[in-house]
Amino acid sequence: MIKRAIARGSIQHEISNDLNAFAKLILNPSYARQIDRNEILKAKRSISSYFDNYNVTLFPYARTALHAVLKSLDIPKGSKVLMTPINIGPMLNIIESLDLHVDFVDVNLVDFGPNYIHLEDKLAESPSCLFLTYLFGYVPDVEVIVNLCKKYNVRLIEDISQSIGSKFDKKLLGTFGSAAIYSASLTKYVDGYNGAFAITNSASIYKSVENYQKKLNNPDKNRIRGIVSKTLLWNILLNKHIFNIFTYRLLSIISIFKPKLFKKLLGPSISLKKSSILPGFYFESITNLQSITIRKYLGKLDILISKRRLYAKIVLTAIKEIGLTRDIYNSYLEKERYNNYWQFVIEVKDIDLAKELLFKNGIETGNTNLPNLSISCNQNLRNANRLKNNFIFIPMHEHLDINDYKNIFLLLETHKLIVIDDNFLKRISIYS
Repeated sequence: MIKRAIARGSIQHEISNDLNAFAKLILNPSYARQIDRNEILKAKRSISSYFDNYNVTLFPYARTALHAVLKSLDIPKGSKVLMTPINIGPMLNIIESLDLHVDFVDVNLVDFGPNYIHLEDKLAESPSCLFLTYLFGYVPDVEVIVNLCKKYNVRLIEDISQSIGSKFDKKLLGTFGSAAIYSASLTKYVDGYNGAFAITNSASIYKSVENYQKKLNNPDKNRIRGIVSKTLLWNILLNKHIFNIFTYRLLSIISIFKPKLFKKLLGPSISLKKSSILPGFYFESITNLQSITIRKYLGKLDILISKRRLYAKIVLTAIKEIGLTRDIYNSYLEKERYNNYWQFVIEVKDIDLAKELLFKNGIETGNTNLPNLSISCNQNLRNANRLKNNFIFIPMHEHLDINDYKNIFLLLETHKLIVIDDNFLKRISIYS
């Protein structure tokens, strides 16, 4: 039996931090102002130190960072940008706003990187660049990806928003391509109230994105207050005690009397609306508060990842102890993959039934809220569809023990909902 209600995720910092941030915005207007020179230098130094002395530029959103990076590449209009399909809708609008065409490469269902065979076929068509988003904290075979990009002379842009701190062969993700972007948004490991940054070791790209950043407008203080307020609210509602006593019960009532509202509340926060006109707030500068917060949580990142890796080991042990897997793929990995375990995902046969079953037993979870962007472009990618429609998050929290995880998996397995195939077994070997 589940001892307490469990939320799918949590905010990776204390409620008091959000209260403090909100108080600073009210009492000291400088925190909501455009980042000043002194804070820029501190943030650049901090982020660069973490990412092997790469050049750093700060932005209000990752989508803005992508816009700046793409402009820096001087890509001819009408060219093709190849991207992985699971991402926020604004990324699609960013690319198309530059008069570039979007094409998609399918994902694989082991490490959630690109399908490597499909990737080579797509790179052979000579896209201008590959925009690769690492999903859920898993690390794909970056060596294969980089070698294919080199083979076909295609530049690589990495999105490390879900995989910051993850490594392939002891090298940080984000340091393999021409540039990388990070979104410090809600629920991320380094949550900077929607701040972002780009990193690169290319002098020409760095010069271009720096010039771009200097032209950004003054930030709207009310927008920043709204972001902090939303983070504070989520932090309160997802607190393990409040979720158990209040949030879960409220959601249960809503699910009965307002099922459409229930789905909306637990669905994506960023809708997919295709538009060639980009909102003005994309082009506002990052604030002092956002930059300071990014520095603060980046300094705690490695400790957080170590904890998440420990939780993942407990989950893996639970899976093995109830007999869902066996050690047959221990030699699957040739190079070390250091996952940050932002999420733990498994495939289920019926996601609606799995979500309903878990929720009735006190476990609020679901699939990724990121859309499959290929659908909006009339492309049918089999694995991306399967990932979006059949993979579910298994909550990982400090307060859960091995018996909690066993109960979750046994609940699903009793109803024959877990898909146990070669992909599942290989995925477990990555956790090992």
